[in-house]
Amino acid sequence: MNLELDIEPFVQALQAAGEDVKRACALAVADHAERAAARIAGEYPVGPTGNLRARVYTRKGHARGSYSSDEATAHTVFSRAQHAWLYNHGTAERFDNTRDNARRGRMPANPVLARVMSDVRRELYQTAQRIVDEDRRI
Repeated sequence: MNLELDIEPFVQALQAAGEDVKRACALAVADHAERAAARIAGEYPVGPTGNLRARVYTRKGHARGSYSSDEATAHTVFSRAQHAWLYNHGTAERFDNTRDNARRGRMPANPVLARVMSDVRRELYQTAQRIVDEDRRI
């Protein structure tokens, strides 16, 4: 006597549950990326041009040089302002060689991007854990 157990519907249900989790996580990543961009722009000062605050963007996909197996969940938050790196990392003390080495001072670092991204990444991990922990009917 042979007993055949057809588990294909069960396997498809498990795969669908996996897709639901993946889709929910992808939406959470996009939402947290937008929130991060808004928080970073809100913490940047408003200068004469407003470029530092106005040129914060998100982009679906990876930053240059990084790789993950799933492009759907990747988002990059970045600033197109030319002086964003200087604002976040600061400068060394500068001297003016044309006028008896006059000191021009140094710009202190304001790591807004790193601080906000660290907070948002932690919030994202907590959200993803809640998504994974949810009860699902399969």
